[in-house]
Amino acid sequence: METAAYSALHSLLTAVGKTAGAKEVCVITPPGGSERIVLASSIYDEPVLDRVYKEGVRGIFTDALYEGQLLGNLVVVDPAQLDAFALAAGYIMGYSRSLKEVTTVPANRLAQAIQRAETARNLRWLLGSNDPAATSAGETV
Repeated sequence: METAAYSALHSLLTAVGKTAGAKEVCVITPPGGSERIVLASSIYDEPVLDRVYKEGVRGIFTDALYEGQLLGNLVVVDPAQLDAFALAAGYIMGYSRSLKEVTTVPANRLAQAIQRAETARNLRWLLGSNDPAATSAGETV
């Protein structure tokens, strides 16, 4: 990693660490290999490419994605300030997923109702009505 790029990433990780009250914030390689390597850390000014991340360290993990591809994980190690918000954040995310499901159901039902109405209208037209827009009451849609 270029020195300027690492320096900028190190500054960002350090700022996150200070804000969260964390012992360390680091970026590690994605799961799948025998060992996970620390790619960047808030506690090292220079890249240390042979540092292995110790599994089981208490922290908060999140995926680091680029265009849908997993590049690694961002780890906030022992976040003193974030513990109070972790439960609330999980609740909010769960609630937002539920809300999304609830708001999409009526749209699906509306689409199904429209499709049924169009099918019924076309069926009436095929069975004898000359006007495909006519309804059973003689009104137009």
